[in-house]
Amino acid sequence: MRWDEGVLPTPVETVVLHDFLLILSDALPDLAARWLAADVADSPAVRALAGADPRDPWNVEELLSTSIDELHATVPASMGERRAIAVEWVARTWLRSRDTRQAVSTLSRLALTNLDLPLRLDDFIGLDDEWTDLGTWGRTRAELEARATQLLTGFLRELPTDR
Repeated sequence: MRWDEGVLPTPVETVVLHDFLLILSDALPDLAARWLAADVADSPAVRALAGADPRDPWNVEELLSTSIDELHATVPASMGERRAIAVEWVARTWLRSRDTRQAVSTLSRLALTNLDLPLRLDDFIGLDDEWTDLGTWGRTRAELEARATQLLTGFLRELPTDR
């Protein structure tokens, strides 16, 4: 993943993140425009995607698929690689936004809806539950923030430094 004004996933990473519902169809045209501006990817389908109507999910998803074909890119099939992309996206987005609550909620949802994700994401399920019931049981907001920050920082330390 690269940076421009935010975290900029590659087209391949975008397919994976879209599959995990971390990037929705209406965001795909904007991402394609950012790829063009950052010289990340360029093809006729990428240009068409950049100009596509974000309210037409079938068309933008079809253009994303065609873009992958035109770029001769390969989307990872292994769940391990796909999981790593999803967790990296959430961690890098958190690094930029510092929206700890959103990161916890997203990683909790990933852990609950993709049961074969790494066990260490289970911590986020508990954190999310505590955050939802904040003030009725469990840790304080500051304690939850501190634990989530520790976990997210750990993920970031494990990421390759050349990305």
